[in-house]
Amino acid sequence: MPKAKKPRSTKLRPDLTSMTDKSVLKQSSRGEVDVDEPDNPGNRNEQAPQPAAKDSYLLLIHFEKLHDVLQAAFGWAQCHAYTFNVLKLLDPSGPSNLTSRYSRELLSLVLDDEMKDAYPNPERIKKVTDYTLADIYDGELNQGKLEILYEYDHGDGWEHSIVFLGCSDPRLRQSMGIPDDMDAVCLGGEGRPCAEDCGGPPGWEDLKALFKSKTKRDPDGRRQWYKSSRANGDPKGLDPWKWDIFEVNEALARIKG
Repeated sequence: MPKAKKPRSTKLRPDLTSMTDKSVLKQSSRGEVDVDEPDNPGNRNEQAPQPAAKDSYLLLIHFEKLHDVLQAAFGWAQCHAYTFNVLKLLDPSGPSNLTSRYSRELLSLVLDDEMKDAYPNPERIKKVTDYTLADIYDGELNQGKLEILYEYDHGDGWEHSIVFLGCSDPRLRQSMGIPDDMDAVCLGGEGRPCAEDCGGPPGWEDLKALFKSKTKRDPDGRRQWYKSSRANGDPKGLDPWKWDIFEVNEALARIKG
């Protein structure tokens, strides 16, 4: 039996052992991608060298732009609505069910808040353009006790857990040769982007299993559907390990302002 294909190496990372934290974005069922939002030279104090500790450009972007960054990082195609849910951290000693999640919800950031009165707590519904990351991570809500869930495509229900670890060292941009006009950079990852409209995590696992199977049976035509998908399919088929860090960073480089 042939061995399974190994994932592509992602050893395109600098030695970060001497640097401070970076932002980490994780998505279940397909591996993970680390995305760092480098510093903004315009925010530096040019009068004298400063200790490599504070850099707040990441915190100045709106959640609408963070959505664009996540779409590029995870290979999504901007086909569906999305929500950022700001939650209190779950008490490890308490229940971890769906009800407890909604009881932890502090804020929901949406693209359009016209339907907010249909929600149980309309005062918690805000627009993604109304909040920057600083409003959340540097605001009164945080105090080190927040979790953010980014849900894309409410039908398929793709959830991405966002963990903010801190601000990157200002030397990171120079050490990696990141262009000054590039606001976000991918440091590594693995796994082909999940297919749009495939039925969420269970549907994605079924689709991968179908392409891996040696049988030609495909009564629902899922193989051909994926190959001909104009969103983010591939006419060559589904290689679950196909991923290119350079393509991801090219997409991130196109995100401006």
